[in-house]
Amino acid sequence: MHDISVAEAVVDSIYSRLEGEDFDGLEIDLSLGHLRFHDTDKVEFWIENLLKKKLQGDFEVSLSVDILEPKIDCSCGYSDKVDKENVEEKDAHHGVYDIECPKCGSDDPSLVSGEECKVERVKVE
Repeated sequence: MHDISVAEAVVDSIYSRLEGEDFDGLEIDLSLGHLRFHDTDKVEFWIENLLKKKLQGDFEVSLSVDILEPKIDCSCGYSDKVDKENVEEKDAHHGVYDIECPKCGSDDPSLVSGEECKVERVKVE
């Protein structure tokens, strides 16, 4: 169900840009944060099927998904990827993480990336 929800949001975003246009294909670049534990195969499947249903066309969909690793900023000055993460999938869907700074061990760094879902590019052919 989680993957369908993100696919619906992506499709709604693309639909608002393309409603009423004629095209033979779409190239879509999507970034998904690792901390949301999306199954990229399922997300791709649902995006393609929902797009074709909503835009009611016979067109090709090429989807590229980039998984973004979690990055943090810490008060100790560390600002980079997280080396040690203790994140359970069931909690991550609700934004609950136990992430430590690899430099100082703080359990209160600021999460900079790793939970986003962003349509980076849509190319109409």
